[in-house]
Amino acid sequence: MIGLDCDPKILKIAKSKVAREGLSIVLDLGMTFELPYYDNSFDRVKVRTLKEIFRVIRPGGEFHLADFGKPHNALMYLISLFVRNFEETSDNIKGLLPEMFRKAGFIDVEEKARYMTITGTHSLYRVWKPG
Repeated sequence: MIGLDCDPKILKIAKSKVAREGLSIVLDLGMTFELPYYDNSFDRVKVRTLKEIFRVIRPGGEFHLADFGKPHNALMYLISLFVRNFEETSDNIKGLLPEMFRKAGFIDVEEKARYMTITGTHSLYRVWKPG
């Protein structure tokens, strides 16, 4: 397993947690829009920048994303009125993630689960890179 963050301080905290828990996770410094990995080098990736993710996943590999999703009831819609003002979430709340996955080249886009939270609807997606 590999984790990635652009903040060295966060990585230091994460590395101490990984060591304390005895986990087998490599933590790298980097940005999701320029992943520091070879093409087709991952079976699974969980990050946000879809084109870079598509580049590093092996053919036939899968990608999982947990992020804000489209509200599916009145309460989640009301919460989304506030949350959608943040640029990083507005496309998600508008329900555009499935199409963004397809435009990046992924297939078999599935929303596997949906959760209501105090910050709005959170969706879990699974998509595949064609083999």
